[in-house]
Amino acid sequence: TMLIARDVRGLAELDHALGELDEQPPPDRLRRALSEVFCVPARTESLVDIIDVLDARAMRYQHVFLMGVGEGQFPVRFAAGALVSELDRLNWSGCGVVLDSRRDLTAREMLLFYLAVSRCDESLTLSFPDSDAVGRPAAPGSFLLSMLEPLGGPEAAKQAGIFQQLPQGQFLPPADELANNSDAFNAGVAGLFQDDWRRWRVAAAWATVHVPEKITRAAMGLWARHRRWSAGPCDAFDGRIGDTELLKRLAGRYPGGEIFSASQLNAFGWCPWQFFATYVLNLKPLSQPQRRLEPVFRGVFCHKVLFDVMSRLRDELGGVRLAEVDSRRLQQLLDEAVAAEAEQVELQNPRYPVLWRIQQEQMRREIHQYLISQQKTQAATTESLYFELGFGMDAADPDSVDPASSPKPIVLPTPAGQIRIHGTIDRVDRLNLDGAEKLFVIDYKTGRPARHKDIDAGRNLQLPLYVEAVERVVGKDSAGGAFHRITDGTQRHFSAIKTPPKDKREFRQRREDAMATVGKFISHMAAGRFDLLPSHQCPSYCPFRQICHYTVARARRKAETDREPVQ
Repeated sequence: TMLIARDVRGLAELDHALGELDEQPPPDRLRRALSEVFCVPARTESLVDIIDVLDARAMRYQHVFLMGVGEGQFPVRFAAGALVSELDRLNWSGCGVVLDSRRDLTAREMLLFYLAVSRCDESLTLSFPDSDAVGRPAAPGSFLLSMLEPLGGPEAAKQAGIFQQLPQGQFLPPADELANNSDAFNAGVAGLFQDDWRRWRVAAAWATVHVPEKITRAAMGLWARHRRWSAGPCDAFDGRIGDTELLKRLAGRYPGGEIFSASQLNAFGWCPWQFFATYVLNLKPLSQPQRRLEPVFRGVFCHKVLFDVMSRLRDELGGVRLAEVDSRRLQQLLDEAVAAEAEQVELQNPRYPVLWRIQQEQMRREIHQYLISQQKTQAATTESLYFELGFGMDAADPDSVDPASSPKPIVLPTPAGQIRIHGTIDRVDRLNLDGAEKLFVIDYKTGRPARHKDIDAGRNLQLPLYVEAVERVVGKDSAGGAFHRITDGTQRHFSAIKTPPKDKREFRQRREDAMATVGKFISHMAAGRFDLLPSHQCPSYCPFRQICHYTVARARRKAETDREPVQ
């Protein structure tokens, strides 16, 4: 578009010039004259064009600054497509179906880079950031390294003085070259952080008088940074709410105005600030397109299969005592349940049929091994009664939950007041403990189950909450519960049956301590204490990492002094 507009303007000027002549020149003489005249393009109001490489590839400039030639930027890092892999492209090309490959894309990038660096008439400057947004070191791209190779590489270019690293503050304008208001403001603020800061006091005074709003904004950022790094209790800059109106609304919401799930309370136990971002501000990370290697979520598939097998056994037997179930009947029901769930998956046309078949067989084998191990280890008097026992959940399909489920949330007492919770318990067994019948909660896991110290620290309160909830749904005492890992049979207990090593507390005391932890969380929520102090090692993949500004060093300065008792 820019080239067409330029040509149209040129033709208009030529037509105007020809109209001022008394006599029109012959066409061949006009063509000869135009071929010998070089027309310098007229300067526009802008002396600098900031444009994309694609738009600049047919233009020329006196000086060219090509930015972003770092690793993964130029050339861009190409990933395998979600639908057609690089191997598929190569195989298809041998069959006559030619699609762009990575080599084609790299060649196009290389041509584009050549066009970009050849647009200058006098000077060319290439640059790349030496670190990314989170401080990780960056490196020059392969195209830039190729350009420096004839010179001996980056080190030789540094010795020659053509490869420089610009430190922060390099763009602070000299005091005698301040050209506009922005330069004066930058000098006044950035100059305060220089070794010779006294020479910038005049610029700072000028900025305070003439652009006070900019000084205010800059000061707010500096003050926030100062408070975040100051040793002492967490405050408004580390997740504490101090506004009276906001605190009033939080106190009205917690505990009575919220229906909690175990995952919500776990989230607060892991990181109060992430709970605040997720469940108070309702922030959600942007969904990133990604290539899935698994056509279904393993956990969902395994839960559905186990629900189908166990509920059908209950319909046949009235109650499920796995130790008494015929192994051939158990195998038959498992095969039928796997086939039924697999059919639902295949209706969605999984992307990788071969992978899906392998995974389907692997999950069937793991579930079968789990059921066999349950037959061997489960006491003869233990009976499984309820499957997918829900409370406070709206089930779209009534057949997918236990008939004994309750549509109302469960109310539990805590030291901070009563709370309402909702959830679904995978399985509830009835067992004989010390001559009395007790309920026992089972929660299936395909991943790693929570450790005992996670439960004590409040990072996983699922079993303590479900133990309390099942007593209120069914109306009988509970002996606790356990996580069952389907893939390898690992069990983690929160029960009166097994006590964690070195834990001398009775089960009743452990239950009370868990609910005290819940009460502490609720008190913190109502008081606006969403401290940016994770109780675990903060993972780099956290979706809120870029906005919470968490660092281990900052957390240590806060954690060492923030020992306030919970009221």
